Amino acid sequence: MVSATDVAGFLVADSNGLAGQLQATASVLIPGVTISGTTTLSINNTSELVSAGPFSDGSPAVTVPAGPYLRLEVLDGSLGVVGQTIGANLVLENATRSDGSTVVRIAADEVTASLGDDAVTLTNGSGYFLLSPAGAAGRVSGDIGLGLGDVTFDGTFSLEANNTSNPVNDTIQLGVSSQTLVLPAGPFTRISGKNVLLSIGGQTVSGDFVAQEYTSGGESFVHLAASNIALSLGDGSNTILSLTNGT
Repeated sequence: MVSATDVAGFLVADSNGLAGQLQATASVLIPGVTISGTTTLSINNTSELVSAGPFSDGSPAVTVPAGPYLRLEVLDGSLGVVGQTIGANLVLENATRSDGSTVVRIAADEVTASLGDDAVTLTNGSGYFLLSPAGAAGRVSGDIGLGLGDVTFDGTFSLEANNTSNPVNDTIQLGVSSQTLVLPAGPFTRISGKNVLLSIGGQTVSGDFVAQEYTSGGESFVHLAASNIALSLGDGSNTILSLTNGT
């Protein structure tokens, strides 16, 4: 079942095409799956900027960029699957740049998730992907925690990739804030962990880690690095061996 309530917005249709914006509180209920959130759809298949408002109900003015343009934004979204819940703000945008090139932007922030009665948690999650005729680039990051008895694992992890030969500096509006994707020219893929802490039975190791795959001179390489490494070994009450400032 799909439902939409509190629908508001405007649409303009003439010989040039269709443009406008609609907002609604949408929800979907499927056995074992629930999806909900405040959804905004903006569309403009004309070549002109379109604006309207402010409206008599107090809604602010709305401006839709010149097209072809299509944007779907879900704020305070929630996805529930077999008892697990993922929360996020999400936006998908297909836009034409000033140079005539077309890009697809996919971004999310405030992503939260938990699995197995909070045995694995994700907080402060975010992601940004940019798709263009030149290729794809993106980043996914978040704070990951693991709690299984005397085993704990925490840290901020990021996956970044750019399969184009161009640097990336792109921004998208997501709710009241914006998100920016800045990456060097590729092709490369890297995974990094910052402030990583692993504790098993009272023994701990912490540090910052990065693994990057890149291409140079037609050959592929993997670069591994670690910094701020700290290691503590002991019997629970006394430290037998410690390492600090390791690289």
